[in-house]
Amino acid sequence: MRGPEGPLGQPTSNEVELSDAVGQASTFEHGTIVWTPDAGAHTVSGRIGEEWNKDGAQGGPLGYPVTDEIVNPNTHCVRQVFQGGAYMFSPDAGGRSSGVMAELADSTTSVQDPMAVWGSFPPR
Repeated sequence: MRGPEGPLGQPTSNEVELSDAVGQASTFEHGTIVWTPDAGAHTVSGRIGEEWNKDGAQGGPLGYPVTDEIVNPNTHCVRQVFQGGAYMFSPDAGGRSSGVMAELADSTTSVQDPMAVWGSFPPR
């Protein structure tokens, strides 16, 4: 992550065990590194990180991250997969105030495949 000159900046906490006793996290100026025994370590930052924190972070409906951010080279959308779905961010999200959309996993969505179903986000 290139230390303090990297995208996360300076650390703002030591590594801490999270309240559910499953994961651990270290916070930085511009994001968080979250670790779980099943998914390993993943960064959560930027607009997706803001939304994830607003939704309750690991205690929210999407749970822990299982991938880092993935950029779709065709649309410039960014997607990050979590245990219970994914967040997608597009700088071209039209009238959306945040530009971030949560996609909850259901019987038609595979969170195991990080590139599965980008759909028509942002809406046309």
